Amino acid sequence: MAKVMLMSLGSRGDMEPFLAKAEELLKEDHEVALCMPAQFEGLASEVAATWFAMDKAFLDLIESPEVQKITGQIGSPLSRPAMMPHIADQHFWARCIHRQGLGPKGFPIKDLDRGKLESAFKALLDMA
Repeated sequence: MAKVMLMSLGSRGDMEPFLAKAEELLKEDHEVALCMPAQFEGLASEVAATWFAMDKAFLDLIESPEVQKITGQIGSPLSRPAMMPHIADQHFWARCIHRQGLGPKGFPIKDLDRGKLESAFKALLDMA
């Protein structure tokens, strides 16, 4: 059994794949926590008992200049620190992370499907 936290920020359409994955992980007896915008508390609490809201304080944090610099919203790409990339759309970093044994093999976003997403999650769980 693994402990897994699924985090997403965005609209309901951004939350639903994470909610579905949480349900599958719970069926496999993993311990799952969700962290999503506060307005999705009803959806998240239906799926997982452990729930962390991204409230106004969180949104203020991600709008801060320090975080915007890290996420690439401020400054030159050469002057800002890098953030851990998404497995599906940052090909170079995904390859580097995979070669180091720190994450699953990346794939182009155009190839994203349920099977590849499940395989990536399973690879992460196997590395935990």
